[in-house]
Amino acid sequence: MPATGDAGTEGSSSGADIWFEAITAAERYLSPQNGATIGLVRGTGDYESCLRARMSDRRLPVDKLSESVAVCVRTDRGKLSSFRLRGPVGPSPGVLKISYVVWE
Repeated sequence: MPATGDAGTEGSSSGADIWFEAITAAERYLSPQNGATIGLVRGTGDYESCLRARMSDRRLPVDKLSESVAVCVRTDRGKLSSFRLRGPVGPSPGVLKISYVVWE
């Protein structure tokens, strides 16, 4: 899943801030790339909650995601965004249907 980068374009794995990485059918992750960090928050994933979120450069197991949590992303330039699932990821490799917000 290529993510929108700081340049405002959708990129490949080489330019994306996060990547949906499937290692095996059971082992799938969201992996921060290019200096980005990610963190989970309960609730809406609004700007204030993402500012306070504990961010990490470690990959996040997809099975930790649900419609009740938001994923906050901080790019290497400090820009914040959040997204949440719009439905189950499904069997491997899976499809992430998301709603997202980007703040300047």
